[in-house]
Amino acid sequence: MATFLAFGMDRYQAGFNKADQLRKAATAAGGFVISAHPFRGVLSGGHRSRALIYQQIDDPLPEAPQDALGHPVFKLADAIEVANGGTVDKENDFAMAVAGLLKHARHRRERRSFYPRPWQVPHQVR
Repeated sequence: MATFLAFGMDRYQAGFNKADQLRKAATAAGGFVISAHPFRGVLSGGHRSRALIYQQIDDPLPEAPQDALGHPVFKLADAIEVANGGTVDKENDFAMAVAGLLKHARHRRERRSFYPRPWQVPHQVR
C-alpha cells in the first residue's frame, strides 16, 4: 500500500509488513507513523512507475491535493513526508499541499496537529 517510517517501537514484531498492524503497534508503544514520499510517481508524467499508494486501488491518480484526501493511507499515518530528494519538486509541493489540507481537517476534528514538531522527535532520529 505505501512506504511508512515508524518511530517509537523498540523491536520488530510480526505483522509490521501490514500497514494496519504497524499502526496498531505504534499506537500501543506511544510512537508515530509517517507516510514516506506518498506522491512519488503521481505527477511525473510517466517517468516513474505508478505511485505506490495507488497501485492497489482502482482510483485515478489525484490531479489536485483535494483529490488525495480520502486515501486510506492518511488514516493510518500521523504525518506525511513533504520533502524527499528522490521525489520531483512538483510531487513534494503536492505532498505539502495535501499535508496542509489534512492538518486543517484533523485539527478541526481531533484538536491536534498533523505535523510532529521537531522537538517532539526523539533525539536519536533527528
